[in-house]
Amino acid sequence: MASIDITSRADDRRESAAVHRCCGILAAIESAPGWPRGHKDTVERRKTIPGLVLLALAASGCSTSNQFVVADYEARPNADKYPPLSLYSMTPRDEFRLPCEEHHDSAVLNYCVLNELDIELIRWQFTKSGLFERAIVADPESDYQLLVSTARYGSESAADLGTAAVAGATLMLLPLNVDYTIKVDAVLTWRGLPLDEFAYELPATISVHVSNAADDFDDDLAQSVGSHLIRDLQKRNSFAPSVLHRSISSADYTEDLQVPEELHGFLKQDVKVFRDPLYGSVVRYSNDAVGYGGIDVFVYPVRATDWEDERALLEQESKSLRLDMDLMRKEGAWAQFELGEDEWLDGPGAEASKPVLRFSGVFANAEMVPFDTWAYLAIREDKFVKVRASMDRNRELEPDIERFVKALLDEITVPEESLFMARARKAVRDESLLPGQ
Repeated sequence: MASIDITSRADDRRESAAVHRCCGILAAIESAPGWPRGHKDTVERRKTIPGLVLLALAASGCSTSNQFVVADYEARPNADKYPPLSLYSMTPRDEFRLPCEEHHDSAVLNYCVLNELDIELIRWQFTKSGLFERAIVADPESDYQLLVSTARYGSESAADLGTAAVAGATLMLLPLNVDYTIKVDAVLTWRGLPLDEFAYELPATISVHVSNAADDFDDDLAQSVGSHLIRDLQKRNSFAPSVLHRSISSADYTEDLQVPEELHGFLKQDVKVFRDPLYGSVVRYSNDAVGYGGIDVFVYPVRATDWEDERALLEQESKSLRLDMDLMRKEGAWAQFELGEDEWLDGPGAEASKPVLRFSGVFANAEMVPFDTWAYLAIREDKFVKVRASMDRNRELEPDIERFVKALLDEITVPEESLFMARARKAVRDESLLPGQ
């Protein structure tokens, strides 16, 4: 994929005068001597066309009723919202820019305008849909970014000029329809990594008549462009974790994570794959029939360039887990909180030489109900396997959590190191070799 340059400029969309906004439908309007240009990305070429038609149209005080294509997409009122999305105006790539320039230069009455459509208007279509947690222009904190280039193609004939002259002379009592083609080039990225591309050629018509209500052609175009992008993002399921993981070559937990369906009375329930590949996945086991509550099994990549020193990595991960649990206490999720020291266990069976770290503790929830809690940590392949369980202290039966963990570690199969993580680790190693590091 070609390199991508982005910009969020939104302050020069309306530089053109009223005639250009209301009735700017002829090449003459954008290229007659002395006429103001509409956007800094407009292909810069002046064409010598008489300005009489412009004066006729300007004098008419015309208004518009536009024709454009709106794509249908699913409202999803009861579904989870899509993640935050940041929109950028993308500097046109060569394969998009060059045809525009060629069309503009091919004949005196042909013209093409690049990135005239304000990205803020397209952003509003995403916000208005109600499908996204947030849609904002140029937000560097958003993982997902949609980069958009637009081009407005037009071509006038002698007949069009004559029709415009007649319409202007009759003060727009006769309607004037002018057709455009709006081309769109868009790229969806996640943390700067390209995921998908979208391309459209959308027809649009300005219909100018004295009795029509005044509409903003740019708003109509933004609705057309935005609706097509939203529709295809939905159709391609672009925000699903599985689509992201496939696109960036991260681990496939859905297919490659294998765990038992049942372990010592606990049945496998939900399997959740997180969108962020660094979070991996979690499997819930439950035994509600005897009041045990649930056991959660997390599998996620080791955030280090290698995993040879397993004990050191497990100790560091234990510290991180304890900090996360203490944060929950500070946020008010738990009223009381106390954890014991780390303990080391031997792995099960053939994995006896691979260490297992555990710690346990007690906490009380906001209603002061006491709970026992356990945490076990191990490493398989390049993944942490973390087992977390919290159960009411007033339970009738005592589960053997350690027995569950050893059986799990004896049978679990985790995905091998993904290309995404291999590349990330290599980048860290390469950076550490730079001079001065």
